[in-house]
Amino acid sequence: MMTTHEPDRQARYDREWRRFRRLRAAFWMLFTGLFPILFFGAGIKHLLGLSTGGFVELLLAYMAMVWVTGYNVSGFPCPRCGRVFAGKRWFGLVSTAQYCNFCKLPLWGGCGDTKLPGTQIS
Repeated sequence: MMTTHEPDRQARYDREWRRFRRLRAAFWMLFTGLFPILFFGAGIKHLLGLSTGGFVELLLAYMAMVWVTGYNVSGFPCPRCGRVFAGKRWFGLVSTAQYCNFCKLPLWGGCGDTKLPGTQIS
């Protein structure tokens, strides 16, 4: 039997996972966009009419956006326990974790997932 709180609770999980997907997608788009900027830097600099200093400032600002977005992805709170979801990170930024490091909620899991602390993950 479902209680009246279950739909709201699942909706919260869904909302948090959608937020995580958006953050992660933004990181990967920014990260992959960095390579064309670096590769075509001279052309972009000329196209925008920037001096070398202006292009370096633009590049540093872009790299900062990549880092901040990656940092937000890596510090994403678990929808169940509220602690940082990922214990493992790729280059310190992007999570590769499939389970919450604390409550063992699976990645993309909902309120119906019953992994609890202390249980083995197979």
